[in-house]
Amino acid sequence: MPLVPLLLTPTSMTSVPHTAEESSLMEKDRPKGKLRQLGAEIKKKWRKVADDDLTAASVAFDILMGKIQERSGDRQEAIEMWFKSKGLG
Repeated sequence: MPLVPLLLTPTSMTSVPHTAEESSLMEKDRPKGKLRQLGAEIKKKWRKVADDDLTAASVAFDILMGKIQERSGDRQEAIEMWFKSKGLG
C-alpha cells in the first residue's frame, strides 16, 4: 500500500483545542498572550524596556495568579474571568 502524503491546509493547521484540558490551558495563557501582544507597543512607548523585562513580567503574572488563588481560595477560572473583565484576557 503506497504512502499518501499529508497535505496541510491553513485550516488544518489552526490550533483548536480537542479536550477540556487543552481548552483550559489555552484560556490560562490568554492574559500572558495579551501581555506579549502589547510588548511591541510597550517597547515603542518606553524605549528602555527590554524583552527580558517583558519575559519577567509574564513569569511574575503566573506567580501572581498562583498567589491570588492560594490566598483567596478562589478557583483559577474565577480569577481568570476577573482578569478578562479588566481586558487582560
